[in-house]
Amino acid sequence: MARKQPASSRTQTPSPIDAAPGQPAPPADALREAEEALRETREQLRLFVAYAPAAIAMVDREMRYIAASDRWFSDYDLRDRDIIGRSHYEVFPDVPERWKEIHRRCLAGAVERNDADPWVRAGGRIEWVRWEIHPWHTAENTIGGLMMFTEVITDRKRTESLVEEQVRHLSALRAIDAAIISGLDLHATLDLLLAHARAELSVDAAAVFLLPPGSESLVYTAGHGFRTPGITGRRPPLAEAGLPAGTPELMAAEGFVGSHALPLIVADRIKGALEVFYRTAPDRSPEWQSFLEALAGQAAIAIDRAQLSESLRTSREHEQQAVTAGRVGLWDWDLRSNRVYFSPEWKRQIGYAPDEISDDFSEWQTRVHPEDLDRCLAALHSYLANPVTPYAEEFRFRHRNGSYRHILAHGSLVRDETGRPVRMLGSHVDVTELTELQSQFLQAQKMESVGRLAGGIAHDFNNLLTAINGTADLAMLGLREDDPLFGDLREIRRAGDRAAILTRQLLAFSRKQVLQPAVLRLSTLVSEMEQMLRRLIGEDVILEITSEPGLGQVKADPGQLEQVVVNLVVNARDAMPQGGTLRLATRNIDLDETYTRMHPDVAPGAYVELAVSDTGTGMDAATLDRLFEPFFTTKGAGKGTGLGLSTVFGIVKQSGGSVQVASEPGCGSRFTIHLPRVPEGGTAARHSQPHPVVGGTETVLVVEDEDGLRKVAVRALTAAGYRVLVAANGADALQLLEREPGAVNLMLTDVIMPGMSGRELADRLRLIRPAMRVLFTSGYAPDVITHHGALDEDLHFIGKPYTIAELKAKVREVLDL
Repeated sequence: MARKQPASSRTQTPSPIDAAPGQPAPPADALREAEEALRETREQLRLFVAYAPAAIAMVDREMRYIAASDRWFSDYDLRDRDIIGRSHYEVFPDVPERWKEIHRRCLAGAVERNDADPWVRAGGRIEWVRWEIHPWHTAENTIGGLMMFTEVITDRKRTESLVEEQVRHLSALRAIDAAIISGLDLHATLDLLLAHARAELSVDAAAVFLLPPGSESLVYTAGHGFRTPGITGRRPPLAEAGLPAGTPELMAAEGFVGSHALPLIVADRIKGALEVFYRTAPDRSPEWQSFLEALAGQAAIAIDRAQLSESLRTSREHEQQAVTAGRVGLWDWDLRSNRVYFSPEWKRQIGYAPDEISDDFSEWQTRVHPEDLDRCLAALHSYLANPVTPYAEEFRFRHRNGSYRHILAHGSLVRDETGRPVRMLGSHVDVTELTELQSQFLQAQKMESVGRLAGGIAHDFNNLLTAINGTADLAMLGLREDDPLFGDLREIRRAGDRAAILTRQLLAFSRKQVLQPAVLRLSTLVSEMEQMLRRLIGEDVILEITSEPGLGQVKADPGQLEQVVVNLVVNARDAMPQGGTLRLATRNIDLDETYTRMHPDVAPGAYVELAVSDTGTGMDAATLDRLFEPFFTTKGAGKGTGLGLSTVFGIVKQSGGSVQVASEPGCGSRFTIHLPRVPEGGTAARHSQPHPVVGGTETVLVVEDEDGLRKVAVRALTAAGYRVLVAANGADALQLLEREPGAVNLMLTDVIMPGMSGRELADRLRLIRPAMRVLFTSGYAPDVITHHGALDEDLHFIGKPYTIAELKAKVREVLDL
């Protein structure tokens, strides 16, 4: 500040134009001109200070404001601008004593400055200020006050603090990475990690807990910052110390007010937990949470590596098993030399030995599928240019045998001390099996959709077929066999029978048929079918049937299982036009989780296996993908409906089992069926015995919403001598029975009807007519009378389409029970 700085009018500082003692006074005109010049100078100074782009204030020796810039008011949120003449300490009552001492030193002639000074405001808010204070002098060269230059740098300081925090975090993570890569002892690595956790997260204690295989309890492994004896030292399980992790006992013993934990996950498996504890809640910002997650990831990696190293030290065999089970190939790419380290597991995944494949980047690039290469390189270059999110890419990779495996690659960038990218570390995981499982799941969804459609079509078609076939049967009753019309009706009836077979196959595929299961042995069923099967396959096919001694029992519909065997045998015969060998083998088998992971539609447990294999032409992958679809066939026109294998699929699924296929062109095929094994001693389900086709005089109520079907049933039963009552739906049936005074011996009712189901109708009528028997009929297996397609044991049922003779026999059978 210039030495001739004007002072406030309150300080009465002498004017620089006042006459010196003993000198004559200047002329009046000169005096007026000097005073005018002084006023103009002061006004210019005031304007200069007021509009300066910095926060500037000028005070006198008593720290009273002489002038202040607009920036001073805005930076310190001073809404009252009338501060001239007021004390600085009155305007800012929260000025700390240390700053008052600085003011006193400056008023004594010192010049003070600070590039980053924290100021705690009255409300507890911290402001960071950069300031510089100079004394200003009067004309007599005495200190008239202070010039204060300040800048609020709180935002900048916060940004710098955040950057510094991120740098510290990165430095800590690098140090931990180095410890992990160098193979440092696990506890030493975890101690290092926990020390950084406490320092960088501002917590009082931190611990790592492991989850031993097969256990549900976390075991204390490493800790930092605990006071309680027994937690540190030899690090026993917390249960031994009586302080399980996160319990009120631990929190109270240590004085913690809270904790925060994250699981340690490796390959989708929880290995343990990282938990931090605090006596004063920290500021859990996104950066805080992100750093904790990074530490948890490193702890998981350190634990996984330590466990793997321990396994490696155990034996050579364990080493191979661990690496193979992990199926993680590692790579380390030096960006400066373009050399890449490929781990032995990385090479093994694509069929090479550890000493094969050079360490050049081209070894990877030339093996990526040509259709995936551009995408992979673009993703890699994009990550290197902006590594904001972790690198992850899936692509096809050529195996030594020429096939392509599906690989999921992950990578992360490593920088040197200057921040320049120097390496990229990553992993290769073969996800071919997962990709295939996803494909199987999509195929299963497609089959389920087709099954629902097929079931709906079969249900409606069965109603039509029952009416068509029944009407034809009734019409044929009054005709001689030599009548031309009889022949036409017989052809209609035969066509109806063929259509009925198709609908049964559709229902089998859609798992909507009504099963009548029995406890049986597959070996007995196959043995009883042997003669029929030999006639089916012909003399040029050799049939071999084997069975394991002590074969377990299954519960299934015998007739449906016979259909499964016949369809598979016929399919195998057609695949061996020049002859061959057909093998049927049964055995007990226990399917474990390893098998069921590859076949997600199968649950672990005890099964009986039926394997049907042939030496025929085999099938390619495209055929296998569509093998069980209805109406799909590889046979020529007119040589098959394409429903044989879809029927097998539906029957096996509805019986609670599964079917798998293995085949290659020229290598034959093998169909493997697994049905759940049931305990010995199970009793067979009830089976209806053939009943003579006779009539009766009882009263029968027919409830059917399809007009044509209702008329056929009424005509057939009336012709058989029964007294027949008729209702089109459940509501009509209830009203009819309220008016009917006599006994109704049996109700024949459709299960699926609008408004009220046949089961609901039967339940309501049972209350008012408990002696009335009920015979259900339906074109498919509704859930109201079945469990997974199996008929409830206390119910009577006749499936559509039925013949007139079958209807009469079933009605008589139920009435005679």
